[in-house]
Amino acid sequence: YEWSAARLEEAGRAAWRALILFPAGAAPERVLRAAAGRPGAEALREAALADFHPADQLWRWHGSVADYARLHWPLTEEERRARQAALLPEWTAWLEGLRGEAETVRHRRLEMTRADLEDGLEAAREAPREAARAFLTALDGALPAPDRTLALRDFVAIAYRTGLNLTTKDEAAERARLLGNLGVALGALGRREEALTATEEAVGIYRQLAQENPQAFLPYLATSLNNLGNILSELGRREEALTATQEAVDIRRRLAEQNPQAFLPDLATSLNNLGRDLSALGRLEEALTAYEEAVRTLLPFFRVLPAAFADWMQVMLGNYLQACEEAGEETDWGLVEEVGRGLR
Repeated sequence: YEWSAARLEEAGRAAWRALILFPAGAAPERVLRAAAGRPGAEALREAALADFHPADQLWRWHGSVADYARLHWPLTEEERRARQAALLPEWTAWLEGLRGEAETVRHRRLEMTRADLEDGLEAAREAPREAARAFLTALDGALPAPDRTLALRDFVAIAYRTGLNLTTKDEAAERARLLGNLGVALGALGRREEALTATEEAVGIYRQLAQENPQAFLPYLATSLNNLGNILSELGRREEALTATQEAVDIRRRLAEQNPQAFLPDLATSLNNLGRDLSALGRLEEALTAYEEAVRTLLPFFRVLPAAFADWMQVMLGNYLQACEEAGEETDWGLVEEVGRGLR
């Protein structure tokens, strides 16, 4: 690399030094050019130190290239953080552009730049508030749901916790949203006690907000109660799970009376969870009633959009059939056959 360094102009050496800012060994073009400058990036390509990969839409380089820069042109920690904070608007723009990509493409690019994004989260703690919040919002919009990824699952939790740490007590709705998301992410990681703490706090905030503005916040309270029931069930706290899930059902039933198209599918999922909690407590006939209502509630939507609701319907139908057997009750085979035709 000394041979390459001797032949680079100052712009090229400055660009080489900028690679220290990207621990992933990869960077989106707009972010790299903002850090290294257009002439500098091209100089790196001409010196065979870095190259743009069209398939990934990222600049990439070997780790030893950055190691050389770190050894010969080091940055202090303060300098590195300041420069990374200055790049947050470029990362924000790149993340916003990812929303239009296919899920698999988006996930791959996030995975390849994960180390850079983790440094971005650290920089956001010290960056101007507006730039930090814009970056976190864009990252939030690009992240996969925790159950849709393994490689990024822990990173999702880190991102939500960082966002939470940057909120103020006056931002109750945003805190509740992030706490709810964090609870789901921690639950997916198997960290159920931490998930419970986050979700209980979300429920408490949404309960207060719903008292002040029920139209705006009752749906969110119902969702957080539904999540609370799930976590309590996983922890074996069946009675508490039933209480939370029953409240979610009651709220969603009222919401569905006002707007069935918007809230009946949510009601179906809570009814399915209610069946789970009742079954775990040995109330088999009540569990069967809840499971059957869940299937019948989702059925009109399944008829119209079978692909969209197939996964949930398959789970609900399986629960209904098992509950019929456990309760010793007759199965509605007409219902089963109709659902079965849609699942084929």
